[in-house]
Amino acid sequence: MNSVCLIELRITVVLFNTNKYMKSSWLLQMYKEGQRILERQRFQFPTSWLYSDNIEGEWGAFNDIMKRKDSSIQTQVASLQMKIVSEDKVVESKTSDLLADWDKDKPVAVSKQGECRV
Repeated sequence: MNSVCLIELRITVVLFNTNKYMKSSWLLQMYKEGQRILERQRFQFPTSWLYSDNIEGEWGAFNDIMKRKDSSIQTQVASLQMKIVSEDKVVESKTSDLLADWDKDKPVAVSKQGECRV
């Protein structure tokens, strides 16, 4: 894989996780609200219960990681755009050379060698 493909893959993964994060943030609020209701009703939580404060802390750490990755990607976007433009120019040049060669060397008439005569 070349560097452009790796950068594109990294950007795709981070954007996917960011979108997933945005969709999942409301789940944390629902969990917190559910725990608050259970506490008001004096529910006895099991020892394996994951309290919303712990989950919020982990969520905050995950959010920090995502922000750092996003800022890292933002710094790479300009170089990625330049690489894409340069690769586009190379592909365009190769395509025009190929078309020029084809126009110069293309067959003009149909060969009659393959005909069968009776």
